[in-house]
This record gives sequence, structure tokens and C-alpha cells, in this order.
Amino acid sequence: MQRFPALTPVLLALAVCLPAAASQAPPAAAVAGIRIGAVGRVAPGDTDAFVGPRRSVIVRLAAQADVSGAYRVAGKEARARYVLRQLRDTADATQGPLVDWLRARGAAVSPLFIVNALVVEAHDDLLAELATRPGVASVRPTGLVTLHDAPAPLLPQAPQAPQAAEPGIRDIGADRVWRLGHQGQDIVVAVLDTGSAYKHPAIKNAYRGLDSGHDYSWMDKAGKEAEPVDENGHGTHVTGTVVGKAGARMIGVAPEARWIACRVIRDRIGSDAAALACLQWALAPTALDGSDPRPELAPDIINASWGGEVKKDCDGTLELHAAVANLQAAGILFVASAGNAGSGCGTICAPGRYPEAFTVANYDTRGRRVSDSSSRGPVGTDDEQIVKPDVAAPGVGINSSLPPARYGALSGTSMAAPHVSGAAALLLGARPELRGRPEVARAILADSARSLRADRCGPEGDEGPNNSAGHGVIDVEAAVLTALTATPPPPRTATATRTATATGTPRPTRTPTPAATPSGPDEVTMLRRAYLPGLYR
Repeated sequence: MQRFPALTPVLLALAVCLPAAASQAPPAAAVAGIRIGAVGRVAPGDTDAFVGPRRSVIVRLAAQADVSGAYRVAGKEARARYVLRQLRDTADATQGPLVDWLRARGAAVSPLFIVNALVVEAHDDLLAELATRPGVASVRPTGLVTLHDAPAPLLPQAPQAPQAAEPGIRDIGADRVWRLGHQGQDIVVAVLDTGSAYKHPAIKNAYRGLDSGHDYSWMDKAGKEAEPVDENGHGTHVTGTVVGKAGARMIGVAPEARWIACRVIRDRIGSDAAALACLQWALAPTALDGSDPRPELAPDIINASWGGEVKKDCDGTLELHAAVANLQAAGILFVASAGNAGSGCGTICAPGRYPEAFTVANYDTRGRRVSDSSSRGPVGTDDEQIVKPDVAAPGVGINSSLPPARYGALSGTSMAAPHVSGAAALLLGARPELRGRPEVARAILADSARSLRADRCGPEGDEGPNNSAGHGVIDVEAAVLTALTATPPPPRTATATRTATATGTPRPTRTPTPAATPSGPDEVTMLRRAYLPGLYR
């Protein structure tokens, strides 16, 4: 049996539940994408997997936070604060004794709260004892995060000048939304990638930290750079597709949106621990030294143009899945590339295979079809599968920014995903009431997409989403018009969501705003019925 994740109420149930077990392995991004290397899992008492004098591992604790109440909290900031409080309370209540025990024995420990886990570096004998400690659910070697070798050079063979509006922008109707006066104003997109060359003229002015400083707008979990950099070019290209603007020429879908970034991978190799740390930073951006987490500065959207590898660990890990689910609960739309392991079926891997991710296929605007390299669904188990991807967007020959101040075309789902992140920014900017309600935003984007016929990966028939293009190619003009003409119910709280500003040093002492307490029926269901009455009766 197959389910359609973008439009069924079952998605909300999946979104608030930590998965009980993993199902397969992370996706190989074949064209200018990032993949997560295979990782092992070690049960308590099994120490044979640890070889060598010292090893880095991720320790997942048995106690995990319940964030399901966030779906009954109104307002972007209140929802993020609620999730942050739940996560940190659980971590604070359970990690302390284990952290003290490890550090007393010389281990290096980096606690996480986006999922209740520790990144530990220690000698093998200590790791053997660690696996038997009370409250420890699993210990596994830290996995690798690498750039996948592309069939074509990552950097273009000849530079390209930006057009007034790039073909992909026109194909999804973004230029027509601009003429309505909506260009993503006040919306923030976090690019978790190889970094971003923030001085590039097409993206410099959209960087949130340009005037206020890099605190809360940049974090380097793959190095120690105090300002945004990109030694590879992948992240700069992605950023340009989201927000790029070079004078009157537009390479970005939402040229008035702002971007922040966390570097997951430096050049060609990193760790999944860095990916988790960047996801945690996105929930509550911090100063460069990691202090003062501020959920009011969390992005509206996260773009993750990376994934795992087929036939190794396509499901990713419980830690990664929990982190993505917690970010959605916090009111952040998580946009993921489907991967480039097509055209085989069942080739979408983590994080794009997770129901909480809004997963994007690569659409070839010239051929008017999904690219052969784009990964296909379905995902799940033999007993129950869901249709993935969710939507498709242009991803072939996409012209965007490259370091230090160049332009060039790249292809892959890595280039398709930022089209959707930019489209989401246009939608949220046009209807600010949708901020902090990613379930509603993704439903509008999916329902307004232009459908494409299913290929051999099914499901059969012309109706409904399919495993190559999802609900179809996004049409952001139709999505914005749907949102603008809907009459949603008023928010539960009288206080409107405000746009927070990252301020540079010195930082004043602030009195924390208490997290909201959930009450009443699920607001998400109420809003989805208001915006999409034909689907939610």
C-alpha cells in the first residue's frame, strides 16, 4: 500500500513521532551533490566494531523528548521556543552524569540536544564500557559526509552571465510573483552545505549578517572560519539559486529573502556529527562561540542539498531522522534534494526519504520531464510505502553564483531543491501567517504543482502524486494566489509573529521569553482546511 505524504493527515502523525527503527541506507548524489558515508551501529556489549586506540562515536540516549505538543502552539517563535525547551529539558535531565563520567576518564564530549545524543572521542576500552552504561540506547562510529564524484566537472567549463530572470525562475512562475510585489521579504533561508562565499556580489546584500555581524548568521561545523567561506562552490551555487540578485539580473527565486549558513562539509569530506550540529544550530542560531542560542532567529526554511548513498545506509540514522522531525515540529520547512541515483526505483535516501522532509526531484525544463539521474521513490518498507519525492523543480543546467565572483551552470537535485526553498520564501513572504506552519506551506506548494505523468516507478494512473515527480513541478504563482485568496482563521494568540534581527556585539543580557504551552485542538488541521478546503473537509 502506498501513501501520499504531502497531503494526508497521516503525515502529521509521522512528523511528531520518533521512528522506532530505521529501514535502509543515506542517497548517493551523483551530480554535484553530497552523500553521507555508510556508518555502523553497535549494540551495548558489542565492541568488536571499534578498532584503533581512539575513535569518534555518536552515543544516542534512550530518553528522547516529546515535541508533539508543538503542533498545538501558534506562532513561529513560540513554536520554536516550545521545541527548544522540550529538547533541552530532556538533555539537561539525562546527559549530565554520563558526560561527567566520560570527561573524568579523559574523553572529549560534545553534547547535542537536537536529538538527545553525545559525540564522544575516546579510547576503545572506554567505549566498550560506555556501551553498557544505563540509559545508553546505542553507540555507533561517526559517519562520513562527502561530496559524491559527479559525472561532469563541478565547476563549469565556461562562465555564464546571469539573465534578467533565469529559465528555471520563469518556469516555476517566480517572476510573475515578483510582479505582484512579493520577492520573499523578511523570510530567512538557512543553507546547510559547503558554506557560502558571502562577498559574491549576487548574494552579499542578502546575507543576514552583513551589517549586524556573523553571530547568529554563520556557523562553521566543518572548520573554524569566523566568516562565511566556501572552498568547494556547491553551497555558493545553492545560495544564489535561493536569493541571488546581480543588479537587475536575477539568479535567485526570492531575491529579497535573506540567507544564513552553517558549513556541514569543508571540501570533500566531513562527518554526520557536523550535520547534526548544523541542524541544531538552525533551530536556535548562536554566536560564533556557540553561546546564546536564540530560537527567535531560527530560519523559516532549511535547504539541505545533500543526502546518503544507496546500498550502504540509505535510511541514514535515527539521530538524523529525529533531528529533521524536531525541526519540522519547531515550525521550520525542511527542503531536501531527492538525490541523483536514478533512474532506478526506491533510490531516494536520507534525509529526503523522511516524511518530514519536503523532497525535490530534478526536472529538465527542455525535455519537460524528470531527469534520468533524479532519484525515485517509493520509500518505506515492503509492508507500507509512501510516495516520494514530494515535488519537482528545475535542476538541469542551472546558472548561479560560484566563488569568488563568477557564475556557472550545474545540474542535479542539489540545484532543484533551492528552487523550492526560494518558492517557499515567496509564499511565506506573501502570506506571513504561514510562517512557522511548514505543514500548510508544503501542502499548498504540492497541491498547486503542475502534475507530470508517472513513469515505471508508479503508482499507475494519471491521478495523484507519483514516485518520479511527486505532485509535479512547482508553480509558485499558483501557490501564492491560493494563499492570498484563502481566508484562514485568526491566530490563537493576539501577538503576531515578529521578524527578529540578529544584532552584533556587544550582546545585552536578555530575559528569556517563556515557551508557550500547547492548548486546544491541532491548529495545523484547522489551517490546512482553511487554505485547501477542497482537500481537507
